[in-house]
Amino acid sequence: YNQPTAQLYHAIADNSFPYRVCAGQQESGSVCINSRGNDGAVTFRDWHPVGVIEYGYVAPDPLNPDLIYGAGRTEVSKFHWTTGQVQDITPIPLRNGKYRANRTEPLIFSPVDPHVLYYATNVLFKTTDAGTSWQEISKDLTRENPGAPPSVGTMHNKGAENQRGVIYSLAPSFKSLDTLWAGTDDGLLWITRDGGKNWADITPKELTPWSKVTQLSPSHFDENTAYASVSRFRINDTHPYIYRTHDGGKSWKLITAGLPDFGPVDTVREDPVRKGLLFAGTENAVWVSFDDGDRWQSLQLNLPRTSMRDLWIKDDDLIVATHGRSFWILDDIAPLREIAAGVTNSAHLYEPAAAYRIQRDTYTDTPMPPDEPTGANPPDGAILDYFLPSAAKSVMIEILDGKGQVVRSYANTDKPEATEEELRQQLIPLYWVRPPHQLSTQPGMHRWVWCGMTIPSPPSRTTLRATRSARTLCPEHTPCV
Repeated sequence: YNQPTAQLYHAIADNSFPYRVCAGQQESGSVCINSRGNDGAVTFRDWHPVGVIEYGYVAPDPLNPDLIYGAGRTEVSKFHWTTGQVQDITPIPLRNGKYRANRTEPLIFSPVDPHVLYYATNVLFKTTDAGTSWQEISKDLTRENPGAPPSVGTMHNKGAENQRGVIYSLAPSFKSLDTLWAGTDDGLLWITRDGGKNWADITPKELTPWSKVTQLSPSHFDENTAYASVSRFRINDTHPYIYRTHDGGKSWKLITAGLPDFGPVDTVREDPVRKGLLFAGTENAVWVSFDDGDRWQSLQLNLPRTSMRDLWIKDDDLIVATHGRSFWILDDIAPLREIAAGVTNSAHLYEPAAAYRIQRDTYTDTPMPPDEPTGANPPDGAILDYFLPSAAKSVMIEILDGKGQVVRSYANTDKPEATEEELRQQLIPLYWVRPPHQLSTQPGMHRWVWCGMTIPSPPSRTTLRATRSARTLCPEHTPCV
């Protein structure tokens, strides 16, 4: 095992701590996995299947992360983490002439009311009692006759040209319980403003049959703004398509400047904190826009070249579900939210995100060997990002308490407690201990992690939540690691 190989579909994170990342995975069922392991890494102890079909949606209950809902292949399930049991809560028998369900069926909680759960087939269902009863709240939203795709010619069986589509993407509004956006896998976009009583067709005129609306992302700031990613891969069109509306779907604008000509788009997400900050995933890369999609830039970094099937933003982290290389997490995107013209003209310390003081490793036995497949843990402490426009003679970071008193300071001239050579002389593997770090004086972006302690001391099991302010990260006289 020299690399992760999970083929994931739609990503989501629950509200536990540390949060779990969940998805359906091709040929291997579903998975929920801790974003942080207690053993110094994310190990096989940190994941569990949750009773969802391999390519299905996973929907953790926002109010109870031990309840995991799932949908796929005409089935809706509810997994009870404490008992390990799976309950079938499918609305009605779906394999009949009236209802159609594809392999990937949207199952999404309302961000406005966490008791409301939506499930999409060719029509939309809604439950407010955890799946005990369901209400059908839409007509069939697919095309009556999409025809044969131009890439295959004439359909041998003319009857097969009749209605065959499904609702492939669903996006409840962040502002109103009554507003929902829906997109189909045969190229239609819809909106309802009254909870499903009436639906309006808001499809851009250039969307033809067999265009798949891969994802919809409504704005966190404006009820009339939304973003839609579209894939036309099935009709031999590999160009990227992302659309934006600011008027509730009355008009749409194609926003793909900066994206390469090749690369169908599987996902687009709006950041919930900074207006105009967008993320997109294509069939081979992740992209970012700081200007509401007018221009895209690469955010590939160390990601593998594979299908970026979905993105999810959890607090200050950006989660990527790839189709072939498992989950990846970009820890702390706070600097991306702060980037603006002129910020990099001089030395700049970015405002740190909320942090928790956590013991790096609670495993008391021999650490796992490096040949055991594991995932990397996020930084264990407050992440302090800084930028230097040019090389500096010296760099110092001071941590202040709520009274403005310095409780911890670091400098590039600090000597590590032990060098790698000294650690080797102790006849223990280097992966058993935290590697030594030093503040960089080189130009560019740098990241420093403060453990949340004021003075070096033996390990402590105390956990402390930090505030968003870099100057109030730790109270006075706190025990230290």
